[in-house]
This record gives sequence, C-alpha cells and structure tokens, in this order.
Amino acid sequence: MIESEITLERIPEFELPGHYHLYFVMMALKPKYRHTEAVHLLYHSFLTVLEELAANQVFFDDIIANAYTPHGVSVCRSLGMQRIGNHVSHGTIYYMPFYPLPNIPLIKEHPRLIELYHAENVHTALNTE
Repeated sequence: MIESEITLERIPEFELPGHYHLYFVMMALKPKYRHTEAVHLLYHSFLTVLEELAANQVFFDDIIANAYTPHGVSVCRSLGMQRIGNHVSHGTIYYMPFYPLPNIPLIKEHPRLIELYHAENVHTALNTE
C-alpha cells in the first residue's frame, strides 16, 4: 500500500480488544535531535502507549516500517527489524514480529509490557490448542 492509499476509512480502530498490525509510514527527526535524550523519551512514550493498549487487550502481532533514509534504515536495524523489500515508490520496507518482544534494552525497561504480551501469548496458545 502506498501512503496515498492510507485513508481513515482503511485504518482499523484499535479501541476494541484484539490483535492488529502496526505500520509506520514515516518517523522524521531533524538531525540535531538525533542521538539525544529526546529520542529516548520518544521511544519510551511509544512503548508506554503500547503498554496502555495491552492493558486494554489491544495487541500488535507485527510491525512494518518504511525507512526513507539511511538513518531510518539504521533505526529499523537497531530494533531488530529485517529488510523485506523496497517500497513501490520510495524507501525500504522492514518487518518484525512483535511477539516475542524484541530482546533490546529499551523494551526491558517496560516489564509490564513484557508481562502483558507474555500473558496474552500464553492465553492465545491455550485457546488454539
């Protein structure tokens, strides 16, 4: 899907409990803000929102991102995402399953998120057997 095809009508609401896919179209940071505490705070804010959603039974099974720049590629690779191809118009597509949660220090700083995703995975596995 190209960005112009992403409309409100095509985006599912994840206010209801369930499992969803997460697609980052773009994350842009001015060069002067890269490698600063601000980036760390941005990531923690994002993980806090994921934790709040998980507490309300909203989970993400996988993450896809379109990396437009070498810095974007670096961020995706640092998070453990795998390159799966080129975007049809611009960028490189990266993917990773979101459970098990990536084994990176940033996520380890959110033990409640880890606990919620683990409990959901155990629950889902028990219900599919």
